[in-house]
Formats: sequence, structure tokens, C-alpha cells
Amino acid sequence: MILKENKNRIEIYKWIHLESGKIYIGSAINLFIRLKYYYSIAALKQNNNIISRALVFHTHSAFFF
Repeated sequence: MILKENKNRIEIYKWIHLESGKIYIGSAINLFIRLKYYYSIAALKQNNNIISRALVFHTHSAFFF
């Protein structure tokens, strides 16, 4: 449902790590595509940026989007 609601939307978003309170802020021209990336473990493992590493290490349940 979240993917459908955000198709072709330009957005600024943030992930908050629930335990530490650390925040990652990003932006996307198409939030649908960005969210598909964030929920693909294979894609996250191929990238070496901070949020990708954190999502793989802590899992999505440790974050608020």
C-alpha cells in the first residue's frame, strides 16, 4: 500500500533508528522506486552507504520511516 501511495511522488523522507534516535534524511524523485530499493535486501547489500548498511544490520523493524 505504501508503494502504491508514493508512485511518482517527489519526497524528502527520514529513517529514525528507534534505539539510538539517529536520523537519516534522504530525497527521491520517485519515492516508489526508492522504497522498492530500501525493501530489497539484495539491493541494500550491494550498496555501501550508511542507511543501507544500517537496514541490513539492524533490520527494518529497528527503524521508523
